[in-house]
Amino acid sequence: MDSESYEFRKFQTADFAAINALYFEEYGKDYPYALNSSRDDLTHFSTVTLYEDVIIGFARATPYRNHKDIFEFGGLIVARAYREHGLARKLTDIRLLSVLKENPRIIFSEPVCNRPDKASQLNLIHHGFKYLGLRPFKYPAIKQRILGEQGESVALAAQYYQADGFGTRPVYVTDDYIPFLEALPNLCKMYSDTRPMQAVFPGVQSRQGMTAGNLEGSSFVHIPLNWMEARVMINHFRNQGYLFSGILPGYGRTESGEIFDYITLYKPPRPILYDFALVHVIPEMEALKKLMEQEYLSTFAHFQAKKPAVQRRLAVAY
Repeated sequence: MDSESYEFRKFQTADFAAINALYFEEYGKDYPYALNSSRDDLTHFSTVTLYEDVIIGFARATPYRNHKDIFEFGGLIVARAYREHGLARKLTDIRLLSVLKENPRIIFSEPVCNRPDKASQLNLIHHGFKYLGLRPFKYPAIKQRILGEQGESVALAAQYYQADGFGTRPVYVTDDYIPFLEALPNLCKMYSDTRPMQAVFPGVQSRQGMTAGNLEGSSFVHIPLNWMEARVMINHFRNQGYLFSGILPGYGRTESGEIFDYITLYKPPRPILYDFALVHVIPEMEALKKLMEQEYLSTFAHFQAKKPAVQRRLAVAY
């Protein structure tokens, strides 16, 4: 049975319970990220799939925060009994057709990394998305039978329509992060001889880790990348335990309307050893994942080496 055998329509507010039932089937009754019926941003572009009048699939498409030209695809779910029928691709096709009428500049998505088949990541590759990084351990309390206290990791992918990658903007990263950028597939030229951005440095955006019960996900910072101050800020946050996550070409806009880029760093929620073997990525992302794992293990080992000395000083103080 192919996708043409199913019905597709726009999301309706009466669909919340049926869609959440799909999430509970996949993640368990304690799934902490069920759709909230108070949301009012789902009706324009989000899509459901039906078979014999029963909802068996859902995919969200919403404007991102206060941006009118950046959209987010998320929440893709298909009931287990109906997978491998092309429904995920069809849901993405429909969302693209709807959102492209709004003349977007960027559409981005966070495909999950908990499935060895990497189906969500491959779906975006099929639709021409570029991969921009990983967001390790971001969503706590998902599939704890497999992940334990380790939050679910997601990839970051985007499709560009009015701006392609870094354009002619200069990029300022620390030298040891250049291999991380070079490991990202399908990005356009990352460096140029143009002058740094002349507008005032916009400042860093911080995102606290998500919480679910007593579990917490990674925290993130987004650092403007086209100013020479970027290198100073990168080192500042690395000294606080932040690590490379990815880049966000074209996500920023100055008060005067100039587009700029971000680098994203993440900080694991707890000083325990997380397992990158549980982070499944497509082959194009393996090189970046390896670099990120090496940086994480090096930082963790450094923390463990310092820990006994700190404990000794505390013992003396008491």
